[in-house]
Amino acid sequence: MKTTDHVDASKIRQVVDALLAFVKQKKVKEGQKKLALFDDESLFELQMSVWKVGGDKTRTVPIHLPHNMYQKDRDALLIVKDIKDKPTEHTEFVYKDLLSVNEIKGVSEVMPFSVLKKEYKPFEAKRNLAKSYDIFLADEAVRTLLPSVLGKEFYKRNKFPIKINLEKDNLKATIDRALRAAYVCLSNRGSCSSVNIAHTGMSAEEIAANVKETVDTIGNHVNGGWPNIKSIHLRTKSSLSIPVYTNLISPEWDLKKSEVLAAMDNTDIAKLKLQLKLEQSHSIEAERKRKDLDPSEKLKSKRPKTALLYKAEPFKGTRKERRAKLNDSTPRQRLRQRKAEAKIRQEK
Repeated sequence: MKTTDHVDASKIRQVVDALLAFVKQKKVKEGQKKLALFDDESLFELQMSVWKVGGDKTRTVPIHLPHNMYQKDRDALLIVKDIKDKPTEHTEFVYKDLLSVNEIKGVSEVMPFSVLKKEYKPFEAKRNLAKSYDIFLADEAVRTLLPSVLGKEFYKRNKFPIKINLEKDNLKATIDRALRAAYVCLSNRGSCSSVNIAHTGMSAEEIAANVKETVDTIGNHVNGGWPNIKSIHLRTKSSLSIPVYTNLISPEWDLKKSEVLAAMDNTDIAKLKLQLKLEQSHSIEAERKRKDLDPSEKLKSKRPKTALLYKAEPFKGTRKERRAKLNDSTPRQRLRQRKAEAKIRQEK
């Protein structure tokens, strides 16, 4: 579906204009003549949350922006498969020659997989490697082997390697397209995703066009489609998030059961409080169903750790007996007793 079916183009433009005005006001207030193009504060970030997390695995989805958000050539590292029975120097030479023949200038370095595996085992080495390049490309022959080798430092910085088929005829166009794209990670473990899609040096029209393309792409790739998207916000790193799209109705709610639910629509922001109550009641109903409880049975909620902590009673008896009991207890029990005694003294 097109963006206009779900997100009003004029609403996107209003949000973009408001954020640009905020950034301009902030620069004047702080006496800055110009924000660096790749400072965190200069980037526009689009945030998306879903009602229900799903999918078999985390996916990296490319977003081919109509207006390039990168004002300089990105420094890229290409990770390739080792050529069998050949030294690593030979592998580097072969793939560098391949890039040269295709007149590809975006890739500054080539690294065989065996070099990555042997020389970048320490955490500090992986962190320095993640900082050294703007983007990482990987031959599809080794792409699936990389997560366990690179570790969490790469994925924490959103430096996940982009899969490239090095056997394609139009290799130059493929790599250029990969270097210009933005990438969003659609996780099967968390309900929120974010991606940088523009910067403050771009015009309002260019930023709005990038937002539209990003919204379209996410809507087509997210698990459950548009009904599962709860909200989409746009922000800069130094501003509040402004909603671009809000969906108040979960796809799991049965709208026919209630007249109030049936009357709800996504333009009725005043019913956000009702939505929160419905979410709470829905989660309670789901929990009862999971535990297979009868309608007459009460749902027992887990007692918070703080309640257990403060309800612990101090040791009783003589000073010698209390000290003996304290020495026999575990460190956690001793901490709990000290907290309990402090709470009792506070109440007195």
